[in-house]
Amino acid sequence: MSALISTRISELDAVKGDRSNGPDKIDEDAEDDVDPAQETTMDQARHVSLGADQRPRTIADIEEENSSDPRFRSFQTRLARFFNTFLPAHNILFPDGQPIKFRPTDLVSFIFSC
Repeated sequence: MSALISTRISELDAVKGDRSNGPDKIDEDAEDDVDPAQETTMDQARHVSLGADQRPRTIADIEEENSSDPRFRSFQTRLARFFNTFLPAHNILFPDGQPIKFRPTDLVSFIFSC
C-alpha cells in the first residue's frame, strides 16, 4: 500500500511541477503564461486526497455489515432518494430518463481518504 501511495505522490509532484524554489519564489506573473491545456491539469491537481481503494461491496452487504448503525438502515432506499433529489437539483439528467433504483445486489465502491 505504501508503494502505491508513494507512486501517487510522485505523480502529483510531476503534475504540479518543480516547487524547489519554495512558495516565496513564486513568480506573480507566471499565471499569465500558463497554457490553457495545462491549466486544467493544474486545477485537477488542487483537488487531491490520499486514501485507499476498498473492494466493491453490494448494498445488501453494506446494510448487513452496519446493521447496528442506524445511519445505514434503509441504505438502499436512502441512497436512491439522495441521487433522485441531488441530480435534478443540479440539472443532471437521470440515466435513461428514469429515477435511480438500486437493487440489493448492486455494487458500491468506496474510497476512504484522509
